[in-house]
Amino acid sequence: MESLLIAVLLLSFVPALEARVPTIYFVCSNQLLLIPVAVLLNFLGVVAFISIIDRTPLSEKVNNFMTKKTGSKRHKIKSWFDKYGNAAMFLMIGLPSTGVGSYTGAFLGRALGLKGVVFYLSVLAGILISIIPAILIGVGISVLGVVCPTAI
Repeated sequence: MESLLIAVLLLSFVPALEARVPTIYFVCSNQLLLIPVAVLLNFLGVVAFISIIDRTPLSEKVNNFMTKKTGSKRHKIKSWFDKYGNAAMFLMIGLPSTGVGSYTGAFLGRALGLKGVVFYLSVLAGILISIIPAILIGVGISVLGVVCPTAI
């Protein structure tokens, strides 16, 4: 049983699954105290991912690509993103309908120049909001037709 818990917690590191899948499992199996661990592991995975991105030339390549694609509109986009970027990233990560998880949202935020404590707090807040549908599924509320299996 312990190896299953460890495996479920490790899913928090996996992009696309992130903290949502472990949260469903922990709510359905009545192990609510492990949900913060899943969130923390997801957040630490994103921090490690961003640290790796910052140490590679990938950010520079993405920035050059975006500069080429946006051309003269770059200044307007950059100005808007400087003002509302953390909120936009929070919503991209937090709302399941966007299809953007914590890794992709953090990567996009970093590629557009977001940094600092507010950047990381926005990522963490987005992760926390993103698990709400998982909690609803776990307590028996159908979210997009998905409900908690009773056999866990």
